[in-house]
Amino acid sequence: MSLLRHFVATSVTVPAATASHRFRVITYNILANKFALGGHHSHCPSQHLSWTYRQPAILAELKHYDADILCLQEVEQAIFADVLTPWMGEMGFAGHFYARVQGRGAPEGAALFYRLNKFELIYSEAVRFSDVPLPGASWSTESRGGKGKDHPYLELQEGAVLALLRHTASGRSVLAAATHLHWDPQYPDVKAMQAAALCSVVADVLQTHCSSLDVAVVIGGDFNSLAEKRVSDDYDRVPEAGVHVSGSYQLMDSGSLPPEHLDHPRHHRRRGDDSPQFCENLDLDSSGLQLHSTQMAAQGREPVLTTKTASFSGTLDYVFISRQHFRVEAVLEMPYTEPAEWKSPMEVKWGPIPDSNWPSDHLAMGADLVLL
Repeated sequence: MSLLRHFVATSVTVPAATASHRFRVITYNILANKFALGGHHSHCPSQHLSWTYRQPAILAELKHYDADILCLQEVEQAIFADVLTPWMGEMGFAGHFYARVQGRGAPEGAALFYRLNKFELIYSEAVRFSDVPLPGASWSTESRGGKGKDHPYLELQEGAVLALLRHTASGRSVLAAATHLHWDPQYPDVKAMQAAALCSVVADVLQTHCSSLDVAVVIGGDFNSLAEKRVSDDYDRVPEAGVHVSGSYQLMDSGSLPPEHLDHPRHHRRRGDDSPQFCENLDLDSSGLQLHSTQMAAQGREPVLTTKTASFSGTLDYVFISRQHFRVEAVLEMPYTEPAEWKSPMEVKWGPIPDSNWPSDHLAMGADLVLL
């Protein structure tokens, strides 16, 4: 495998006195083996899809990035227990896991690792989004036989794993989370609801254990949501001479999703939704968290793509941080040249992946952060 990606410094100057407040975070969807072999990656030679080929390449890539907080998605439960936990443990990391069952084959999910010589654990939690009540919803998670019982938000198993940590050099608390939102482009409303649930859980942990939202937050994940779409397709209508920002990205970046946004659940009714008003008054917001992505903070834009297969390309992976608590010192460079003008990410002359060099269908995203 070619390890050519490096961290590129931003124009931000960090005082030497704050060097001890620096740490590195990576988020990476490593492509679960059952999905790699599921028939959706016919562009890739079969020998490069096998786990025996991809595992050493993934481990080499993770070692190369040398992160202090690592957020992984599509980690099969056995891989977390038998491969990653002992391997990361030898390098001085502890880890936590959230498992989901999706499709046939082994359970997989999100994994969160942190370096023990930089962080100590205060509290950890794994949560399924459908167990999180959302303000204004006309159903209760305690009574799933009621209205909206067939809504996919209640049926899907996506979730997150969180750890409230103490940064030893500064004594500051840092909440880190790894997550993976639902994949299907036909369910943008569910993704927005899951993003709101994620923020609600983070805020609840902070209020419970810190009595305040004024705590540094780092969330790494595959959000399966585009920061911008420039051409209309079967799923989204793009305004003329404009862009469509997915609902879940807008919620994470701006703090709320207005009911007028077409990804808001009030615009999506499906068979089994027996209450027309069940999402009419649903309030979707970030529960007071003020977040933005590390790429947006450092470069004022997201990359053109973080995933590219034979049929889809776009940016789905982000590291979100609390705006007031960090300075972004460097970001992980992209392994392709971004075109000056583009309408579709498929125009980028790179990929598709996985291939002989890149062992997943996603690219890792990362940043060097300094606690303020």
